[in-house]
Amino acid sequence: MQEQKMTRPNRKAFSSIFLKTKSVTEAARINEQSKTLINELTHWSSQFPSILQTRIPPLSLILTATYPANNLDALLLTGMTNLWIFAVDDLFDSATLSTKSLSELTEKFNLIITEAPSPTLLNDELGQILGNIRKDVAKFSLFEHLESNWCNAFKNMLNGMVKEAIWREKFQLFNELPDLDGYLENGLNTVGGPPHIWTTLITTNDFSLLKVQKALDEMVLTASACIRLANDWQSYGKEIKEGSFNSLTIWENHQRCNLSGEFALEEAKKCLIAQIEEELERLKRLKIDINTETGLPETVIVNIAEFVSEFYMQHDFHTMTRKTCLPFE
Repeated sequence: MQEQKMTRPNRKAFSSIFLKTKSVTEAARINEQSKTLINELTHWSSQFPSILQTRIPPLSLILTATYPANNLDALLLTGMTNLWIFAVDDLFDSATLSTKSLSELTEKFNLIITEAPSPTLLNDELGQILGNIRKDVAKFSLFEHLESNWCNAFKNMLNGMVKEAIWREKFQLFNELPDLDGYLENGLNTVGGPPHIWTTLITTNDFSLLKVQKALDEMVLTASACIRLANDWQSYGKEIKEGSFNSLTIWENHQRCNLSGEFALEEAKKCLIAQIEEELERLKRLKIDINTETGLPETVIVNIAEFVSEFYMQHDFHTMTRKTCLPFE
């Protein structure tokens, strides 16, 4: 990962080192599956106003490029899951609900996640989508073995989002920032990495992963840390504009003790890039000791961390068109 590639996002084209390593056959698969997934997710999302369709092209590219298997059902499920996560994140970021209301909403979502009986939970759109996702993921044979991992991933994300809302209030009222370690520990959940990855792992149907579940757990958290840091790189300007913060602003605040202005920000960027690279190297080391029967679970986790991190250094999920998301045409 090179700093010069990250310093200025290019809104016109996505130049990907990850994609350039793909063979002609794999490139053709990615292109065709991306097209199919874009169409399927666009059709599905048309019934849900809370789902932003602008996110579908880049998300489809990410999912097909990181999942090296011909499994449209798996891609559709992870696509729906990610679009739901985005919609919930939008709701939390909108500042239209109080922290109390967000906490109550989180409790309702947590009941849907664990399939707790209640006739009122599925009345709202996001609740309905989540309920359908839960039903679909439960159709995969691995779900009964990984249900607790899947449920906890969603619960930790939602509870973490409530915590971030409380932090944001304190920052805006008292200019109070959380410590960096606490922010990152919470943020690797709220970025949506664990729900995405555990959903993906369930769809691999590779039961040998159960023997290395603890090691995969560590890989999931490490990959999610990479995604959080890269996401914070991308969202820095947005957070400043909205009067909020992320890891980059926390690092910048620390650097201001010795540096001023743009120098503090540049040093903060170097810290962030260095930590992403460190986490990616750690992830690859963890992968070496995991040998599932298909090799798909551990490969998918590394793929997601590498490609999504690289993506966020150049783009967000609002500025890429269908054309720029089909890089092999």
